[in-house]
Amino acid sequence: MMQTAPERPSLEDLVLGPKPGPGPDCPDELVVFHAASGLLSGEEQQAFERHLHTCLYCRDRELEARKLLYFEQHGVPYTLDSRTGRLRRARRLPLLLSALSPPSLVQKLRGPGLRRLVVAFAPLLAIVLAWLAASPALARSPAVLAAAKQAPLVRWLLPASVREYLEATLLWDRLAQVPAQDRSRWQALAAQAEKRLLRALHLDPGQADAHFLLGQIYAERYYRLQDRAALEQARVHYLRAIALRPDHLEARYRLADDVYSAQGRWDQELEQYNAILQLDPTHTDARWARGWVYLERGELDRAIADFRQVLRQDPRDFETLWAVAIAQALGRRTPDLQDTLRELRRINPGRAKVLEKLLARPTGRR
Repeated sequence: MMQTAPERPSLEDLVLGPKPGPGPDCPDELVVFHAASGLLSGEEQQAFERHLHTCLYCRDRELEARKLLYFEQHGVPYTLDSRTGRLRRARRLPLLLSALSPPSLVQKLRGPGLRRLVVAFAPLLAIVLAWLAASPALARSPAVLAAAKQAPLVRWLLPASVREYLEATLLWDRLAQVPAQDRSRWQALAAQAEKRLLRALHLDPGQADAHFLLGQIYAERYYRLQDRAALEQARVHYLRAIALRPDHLEARYRLADDVYSAQGRWDQELEQYNAILQLDPTHTDARWARGWVYLERGELDRAIADFRQVLRQDPRDFETLWAVAIAQALGRRTPDLQDTLRELRRINPGRAKVLEKLLARPTGRR
């Protein structure tokens, strides 16, 4: 009996198909993201490139990461090839047809009433325009997501990845209303939101906001449940959001305030605040937080300079006046301290009395 020869893989499968791996020396996804984004140090980049010479698997991973960053940063529509598992450009016509013919569209539009049709088709028109532009970022824009929250029909017109992200944001809103003592309820909702976000990222790895929301959930898990592993997970997803969108100011701020502050990593915290203020010099929260980092490090002149700049935007901000007074007291700048206390008494006498009692306590310093 003749045996049939095994089917040889096609050239396309050999080139585009998955490579053997990962090996024990392969870096994790965050290192690959940083390499593709140019965020590794010189020594780290050289070590990564040496590894690529002998690892086709990681060479593929870096190529896919570069494609993902390019597609996201330039608004290029893309899809995940189900056969090869690779990202590729999406054609506009299939995108438009998929938006116009969701499975349940006809069923959801049944029923009398012109008003109902107008309400249904108004958000539909907005979604169609987004698909005409063929940009995944438009489908995730605040305007489209807000319309989808108000009109459930719109959710069926969104890509599955965006729909999962939208459902996760609704769960996140519910999480904010759970009392601190109801830990089991919070954990259950957080697990649902985490599951949807991981599914969204599996369908579309380029969703920076999904990484950001996952980071928020993990950070909140750390602060509520004292789960140290969750803090590291928060760091990873905040960094991935920043790699996909370097101008994601909220991800940078939360990375510094949620993660690096809790870990006492002041240099990395300052690095993020500096990056935020370089992109947006009017970011008051970042400047105020940077002032406190300088204060903790004993760099009093820089701390006072940041606090003073915050006060230029809101001279009646008594919390910042309090911070200025603390810095002046630590620097033994008595005349300046008296002026600050006088201003604080005028704006908020109660806080001024508390601060005066605090400063009057013996500290043991000479």
